[in-house]
Amino acid sequence: MKAIWRVFRYEFLRQFNRKSYQLITFAIPVLAVAIFLVIQGIVQANQERNKNNPPEAPVIAEDSPLKEAFTPGGYVDLSGLITEADSKGGTLLAYPNKESGLKALDEGAIGVLYVIQPDYLATGKIDYYFERMNLQNAGNAGIRALITSALVRQTGKTVDPLLVVRLQENQLSVTNNTISVQTGVTEEQSEARAMLLSYTFSFLLMISAFGTSAYLMQSVVEEKENRMVEILLSSTRPRELLMGKFLGLGLIGLLQTFAWAVAVLFIISRLGNVFPDLGAMDIRPDQIFVLAVYFLLGYLFFGASYAALGAIATNMREGPQYALFITLPAILPYYFAPALITAPSAPLAVGMSLFPLTAPIAMVMRAAVSEIPVIELILGIGLMIAAIIGMIWFAGRLFRVNNLLSGQAPKLKDILRLVRENV
Repeated sequence: MKAIWRVFRYEFLRQFNRKSYQLITFAIPVLAVAIFLVIQGIVQANQERNKNNPPEAPVIAEDSPLKEAFTPGGYVDLSGLITEADSKGGTLLAYPNKESGLKALDEGAIGVLYVIQPDYLATGKIDYYFERMNLQNAGNAGIRALITSALVRQTGKTVDPLLVVRLQENQLSVTNNTISVQTGVTEEQSEARAMLLSYTFSFLLMISAFGTSAYLMQSVVEEKENRMVEILLSSTRPRELLMGKFLGLGLIGLLQTFAWAVAVLFIISRLGNVFPDLGAMDIRPDQIFVLAVYFLLGYLFFGASYAALGAIATNMREGPQYALFITLPAILPYYFAPALITAPSAPLAVGMSLFPLTAPIAMVMRAAVSEIPVIELILGIGLMIAAIIGMIWFAGRLFRVNNLLSGQAPKLKDILRLVRENV
């Protein structure tokens, strides 16, 4: 244990004292938060300045070549707020109920349908239906102008405090709903939020886990190149050396991930102030749990894999080349990201989140857009633990004195021999 502690302390302090590590771990998150706060302040100042100048709905001349590029929009007012006078001259068509509006959307008569909820004054909630993104539904200027007109008219009567608040904020809480062209079935989702959370969480895990694992491989290869390993092995057994590096660099990675996660969660929780259409970016406790657990499992698995590669590589040129055999399969979830995000419970998504090599990124992407069934989470963690045990055992087999000191990359038959030999 003393030898493991010495290696652990040495590796931790060596990496922690690097200016590049301190810059990436502490300075960049602080800078990111500072830049975000500046942007948030600018946006809020503009909103305050323009709150009495509501946006006007776009008007396109009948003979304009852009006319055909725009399909009219429609709305259903369940709140009783909109009158015929409000909608006159606007770009949105009124429908008496949601069913007739969805039918018009399915037939192509309109390109987007807004459903103003009965509790709009209290919540600002409007549901938003579309089949595909186009120029018409790229923004919400039409519905904003319509709502603002109605609110201004209402303030001429006995003023309800909710009317004043809603008019001052001029904010819509829009819930996106895509419409299946084949079935006409609606599926409520917020695609922008799902994509943002999924990519943010998975990138955070990938950069932290792979970066920390790369430190481990670099440390092993450097000590082989400069023959420092000969001195270390004179007082430390190979497996003690492996475990000390493993734990020391793992703590370095956890510290870096924690610093980044605090900054990222802070920014995400306040994105709605900068981009109102995104709505509230709430992070669930189960999402934080999955991110934390799979960072730890991902680091242990990839760290053991990179340690094994470090024991095989003879110089810093070979190490990154060998690492591609681990990195390329591990990032496969990014190639299938649209499928994983839109159908997080499909066989492809479930399979990728259970296969150890792709599980860390795939499971985090799924957790960002949906709740993972407990049985799948338990099974995924169990398979990851089994894979980690196997990879640590394999790395330990390669961490032999004769292999670390040989100065030559072992051939495949040598690797098989090292695995079969009794310690």
